[in-house]
Order: sequence, then C-alpha cells, then structure tokens
Amino acid sequence: MTAESGATDGRVIPSELVPGVSYLLERQLGEGGMAVAYLARRQSPSGSTPVVLKVTRPETMLREGHMALMAFRKEAVALGRLNEQVPPNPCVVRLV
Repeated sequence: MTAESGATDGRVIPSELVPGVSYLLERQLGEGGMAVAYLARRQSPSGSTPVVLKVTRPETMLREGHMALMAFRKEAVALGRLNEQVPPNPCVVRLV
C-alpha cells in the first residue's frame, strides 16, 4: 500500500492482505521521509474500528527499494513484539 500525492479525507483503501477489509481515511496525523500516517477506520464484515494507518510513499519504495521494505518490516516486527506483552500496555497501539 503506498501513499499517493493529494490523498484526501474520506478516501477508501482496500486491504491488500485481508479480503473484505478496507480503510476509510479520516485525516492525516503526520508524515515522515518514508510514509504518511492517517487516522482511519478499519472496516470489515465484523464492524468498524479506529486505527492508525501508515502508508508508504511510492517514491521512497522506488528510490530505496529493498532497504525501505526491510525498514518497514523491521518496524512491524518491533510493534508485533510490543503487542505480545502480557498484560498489554495501553500506551502501545495494536498491530492489525
């Protein structure tokens, strides 16, 4: 999933991994060199949940290629490890 320039509130992004799931962008929260973070709603057959959706910049993926993908995966693994804490830490977002 990559960020397109000019992405606006209300845009729906279908999940590339889970059939029947999409993300409704509510507003941009922040941006960095590699990605843009949005407040969004994860919409699935079981309901709607607020999430933060991090969308990679296409130019970063084209320019950095494999290194950008490795950095993104490393971040996902770190967040996944934080999610494994028992009891869960309420200050850490859940990886979905």
